[in-house]
Amino acid sequence: MASAQEKARVVLFSEFKSTVRLQREFHHIYQKAAPDAKRIKAWHNKFLGTGSVLKEYGDRQCVSDEKLESARTAFVRSPRKSIRRVSRELQMPRATVHEVLRKRLCMYAYTLQILQALKPEDKPRRHNFACDMPDRIGRGLNFLANITVMEHVRDSPKVNV
Repeated sequence: MASAQEKARVVLFSEFKSTVRLQREFHHIYQKAAPDAKRIKAWHNKFLGTGSVLKEYGDRQCVSDEKLESARTAFVRSPRKSIRRVSRELQMPRATVHEVLRKRLCMYAYTLQILQALKPEDKPRRHNFACDMPDRIGRGLNFLANITVMEHVRDSPKVNV
C-alpha cells in the first residue's frame, strides 16, 4: 500500500510519459517495488479528475444534536420501546436510531441503562425497612414462613411479603 506522498510523487513523475521509467525512478527513490502500470494510470486519472490522490469518503450527513436529544428523551421516557417504534415516531431511519443509541448514547439492549432516581423521602423509608425487618423476624417465628421467594425468568429472585 502506497502512502499519499508516494502516490503524489508518482503523479508528478507522470511527466516521463513512460511507465517503465517512472517505475525505475520510484524504485530508486523509495527502495521498494514500484506499483504496476494499471495502478499508476488509476492514480494519474484520479488526480486529473479530483485534484487529489487521497481516498474519498462518503458524504454522509452527521446526526444533528436535536435528533440525538430527541432519541435520548424517547428512550429515557420509555426504555422498553423498540428501535423501530422510535424510528417511526421520530421519522428517522431505523439504522440512524440504532447508531445513535449504540455509538453516541452508549446504550445497549438487555443491560441496565437508566436507574430510578432516589428521592429525599426514600431515605427514611429505606431506614425504617432496615430497622423493622430484624424486629419482625425476632418477634414471630412464622414471619419467615410467610415470605415466599419466586424465581424469575432471568434467575433473579423476587421476594413477596
